[in-house]
Amino acid sequence: MTRIKLIEKEDASDQVRAVYKDIEAAFGMVPNLFKTYAHFPSLLKVNWEKTKVLLLGSDNKLIFKRCMK
Repeated sequence: MTRIKLIEKEDASDQVRAVYKDIEAAFGMVPNLFKTYAHFPSLLKVNWEKTKVLLLGSDNKLIFKRCMK
């Protein structure tokens, strides 16, 4: 079964590292889903921006934090 290689911070381009830094600030780590998106930096960036609005927006932030505990 083929698996998608995760792009770790050490192997990432500068553009991907910048997005990873923002993700780490929000989650304390970079979830594997985002590490797979990193194969396509524009996909990573768009999905991270969408995630910030949907999950970390002011109305949803408290609910999301409760679910992560």
